[in-house]
Amino acid sequence: MKKYLIALLMLLIPLLTSPVWATDYFIDQSGNGDGDGSSYANRMSMANYGAGNLDASLDPGDTIYLCGTITTEFDTRESGTSGNPIILDGACSGEGGTDATINGTANGIHLTTDDYWTIQNITITNFTGRGIYNQNSDSIIVDSCTISGGDGSNPDHGIQMQRTGGSLLTGIEIKNCSIGTISNANNDTFNRNGIVAQGVSGLKIYNNTVSTTYVTGIRLLKSTAGDNDDNSNCEVYENDITNYWGGGIISHNSDGTIIKYNKIHDANAGLGIGVAYDSDNNEIYGNLIFNTGTNSTNLWNGVDINHDSQTGKVYNNTIYKVSGNCIVIDDGTANCDGWIIKNNIFDASDNDGSQVDEYAFRCNGDSISFVSDYNFLVPHADQGSDVFYDGDDDTSGYTLAEVQNGDPETGVQETHSYGTDPGLNDEASGDFTLESGANAIDAGTSLDYEKLLPGSSWPDGVLTVPCILDCDIGAYDYGTKIVIP
Repeated sequence: MKKYLIALLMLLIPLLTSPVWATDYFIDQSGNGDGDGSSYANRMSMANYGAGNLDASLDPGDTIYLCGTITTEFDTRESGTSGNPIILDGACSGEGGTDATINGTANGIHLTTDDYWTIQNITITNFTGRGIYNQNSDSIIVDSCTISGGDGSNPDHGIQMQRTGGSLLTGIEIKNCSIGTISNANNDTFNRNGIVAQGVSGLKIYNNTVSTTYVTGIRLLKSTAGDNDDNSNCEVYENDITNYWGGGIISHNSDGTIIKYNKIHDANAGLGIGVAYDSDNNEIYGNLIFNTGTNSTNLWNGVDINHDSQTGKVYNNTIYKVSGNCIVIDDGTANCDGWIIKNNIFDASDNDGSQVDEYAFRCNGDSISFVSDYNFLVPHADQGSDVFYDGDDDTSGYTLAEVQNGDPETGVQETHSYGTDPGLNDEASGDFTLESGANAIDAGTSLDYEKLLPGSSWPDGVLTVPCILDCDIGAYDYGTKIVIP
């Protein structure tokens, strides 16, 4: 008898934990037919939805199809549950209608303490605030949305995930989205962003295309709740970030951030990756950073580490033709000690120095403690053979040999590094794979990370291979290594 009870229980468990009675609802701006939302023919109006007419029947696991042009802000109501989110889907054409576009609202979609929502396949444009704005809601997934066309200079962000009190937000994912122009005003101060997260833990931002024109691409920032280290263990990876102004990816007040396999390029102005304001244990690896623009008056450098951000790692990145220096560690305002920098290509040969000098590596501060080795440091012609600048000892720069000899105050560095051409296929055309016989092949040290493979494409075709044996230097592996499972 016992075995039959166990068998019956096993059959019942899926019924108890899955949305067996999940229901589809349909909403458009004006409504149609009976207006109860039960079918496309009987669409509920946004006014009736906003009045709460769907609240009593909306359950975890249900799907709301948003249809046609919506001119009213969509505010979430109710919450889903783990494994059974409420889905807001703009793919109404598959249900007989027209796909959703939210146009001309303050915020396109606004969540406030409603957890477990998946927002997908929606176009949002001409907003004056945020495209999608989450305040204090956990387990929110934004997938395959298109957000652009902020109205004039007023809009704040394409997507904003914000904690304003209580615990850090968890379960947040932003993926497969296209973020376009947000504002028509230049932004050198990070006040506006394509994607911004404040007060989150475990956030994942991946496989997005971000082309914001006048604002920063992706930014992690402290929340309005007043904590110093408001974000933790976030990941930003495999994004294509271009045509921005200010910064490609900025990690502020964020411990344990992983920034990997992003393509950051062809910007209007600004820096590539910035780590600042007490952001400890950040890891930056496998990124391509190039052509970052020359228009900014106060933002530059390929990777910029500053303001008490400590004990991070910069591995296997390729940085070329950026405004200013390829990498900077700046502890002029607070310590930035403990960074490990290995297997990178820092090619300053075509960097722009119209606003600041153009070295492969620059340190600003008093006796910064770090480890840097197995890198290619290619000088800019304006600096002669100098690849390294120590801003604390009143010198114009150091050659690689002088750095290896320990002449700067930073001590002996770059013992196994190179000042020669790494052997990129065609960096001027954006091809940073390694040519046959390249000096960077097998020139690095083995690290517990993966590298890009030739044939990778962004944002959803990134290929990687473990960095094993004599690891190739730069973001790309030459592609000759065989991994045996």
